[in-house]
Amino acid sequence: MHYSYWKERFKKVFRFWNKRGFGVHSPVLFNLITQAISDRKHRYTYHIAAEQAKGITRKERKLYRMLFRLTNYLEVKNILCLTEKMENLSLYLSALPKDVVISDERPEKLDGLDFIYVAEESIGKIEKVDWQQIGCENTKIGIVLEGIYSQKNAFDLWKELQNKARVSIDAMWYGILFFDAKLQKGRYKI
Repeated sequence: MHYSYWKERFKKVFRFWNKRGFGVHSPVLFNLITQAISDRKHRYTYHIAAEQAKGITRKERKLYRMLFRLTNYLEVKNILCLTEKMENLSLYLSALPKDVVISDERPEKLDGLDFIYVAEESIGKIEKVDWQQIGCENTKIGIVLEGIYSQKNAFDLWKELQNKARVSIDAMWYGILFFDAKLQKGRYKI
């Protein structure tokens, strides 16, 4: 487990110095990566209370900003956040449009959800979710898993869902999965 972690870290460093378009050939995903996931042109402004909040680490702040950009870009309506730090994340997501429903309680069925965020500390604590619902042909859901290489159960969940997903984006510290049948199938590492 640790060998694959360091191997992936060195690959990430190498790719950082040599990337020219992230190796993505799909225009839809290229725009998603350049405009939402890695916003180098600083197109977004964040809620003032979120930026001035104490107790949020730099890594968490970067992740929460990315989640805000991603949910805003995808125009999701129903978000499920499985995290122990919901108050910090909700500071960033509060700037989304008012019709967006943000929940931190897992429903019986995952129907009607557009986006799921599972934090690193919550992966080991979530009961066996019926992931069989995800990956069906009519599912158009996006999932962000934090800490995909830090714990064995997180890595196993990542691999299980990655096999069902149309698109997977491995960003080393977190993974993003899309199950929309309209997307071109692919696995990307950024």
